[in-house]
Amino acid sequence: VTLLQAADFFKDDVGAEEFISTLAAIDLLLKGDISQPYDSYSVIFKNDLNAVKLMAKLLAEKTGVRTTKHNCELVFMLKDDKKQLDEYKKSVNEISVDIWGSCVSRESVNHNEPFISVNKYVFKQPIPLAFEKEICHTVPESAQDFCNNAWRRRTVKEAFSHEGINTLSKSNSPWLIVDFYDLICNMMLFKGSLFEVDDFIMRTAFYKSISRDCKKTYLFREKDTAFCDDAVKRFSDFVKSRYGKNIILVKLSLKDKYVTLDNRIEKLSDDSAFAEKKEFLERYEGMFATLTDCYVVDVAKHFYADDSFALGGAHIVHYEKEFYSCCAKHITEILSGCEEKYHSEADKNYILLRDLRLKR
Repeated sequence: VTLLQAADFFKDDVGAEEFISTLAAIDLLLKGDISQPYDSYSVIFKNDLNAVKLMAKLLAEKTGVRTTKHNCELVFMLKDDKKQLDEYKKSVNEISVDIWGSCVSRESVNHNEPFISVNKYVFKQPIPLAFEKEICHTVPESAQDFCNNAWRRRTVKEAFSHEGINTLSKSNSPWLIVDFYDLICNMMLFKGSLFEVDDFIMRTAFYKSISRDCKKTYLFREKDTAFCDDAVKRFSDFVKSRYGKNIILVKLSLKDKYVTLDNRIEKLSDDSAFAEKKEFLERYEGMFATLTDCYVVDVAKHFYADDSFALGGAHIVHYEKEFYSCCAKHITEILSGCEEKYHSEADKNYILLRDLRLKR
């Protein structure tokens, strides 16, 4: 059954008009058709549907304008007016950044997509392993071995090759945003080397094919302080040489409590390594900040973990939604020329309201 056939099935039902319009709009987008009048697609903008992402991709290909959910409707309205579109292109004053870190930094940047453009994203590559030799194992070319997720296949390939330094060396972005979450993630010891895993990776055919040769561990259990100190110092020297003063550290705060979906506080379970993780993380955040004299965004301490986090629920670094807006605000201030190095303020009224809700 096609989407249009489904729409036809509901055509005589009272109140089904918006549902039918949604099916018709999605059918057009799946066919790559963005040539119809605005009313043919307005329902996806009105309801902020995920189909906006597909629309944004199609518009970016047609117009050459970086398009996200934030400006998708506007770009659609301008797409056939070359003069206005060119004026809009000139008015968009994006700043390109690279990220070496996790969803903490990425989600923060996503809260100001119209202003901040991510160029290179080094993901699941713990900084102390940045200068290690390539893991001697062939990563399959097919995404089928990674649940058909080509991006995940690429990140595993790059992690096995320790591509991070090379990736940033080839970037032309003037800014780098760093967080150190990967230092405390689950690792696998494989063929004498370490690589980071999560639930998704461990479900893939690729991981299952090597799992018998893997031992679950942590970076701080396998690499001593001297090794990690030296690697972080080398990394600091590299990023200072590459980005100069244009470096932002997003500090983390590991959480042992979280806000439930009904606004209650509950204990967040973690393994027995919580204290080790906290000490290890704080050591290298502090060392990096000292060595690079970077900008520091230190607002995570004001927030709880939150079970409403869209990318996996409550977790030691999955914070309340307001955290990402707050972090984005400070990052934007820095990118806009603020000279203050340390940023730690959060919206006091938000914190007050949240605490009152939790105490009710």
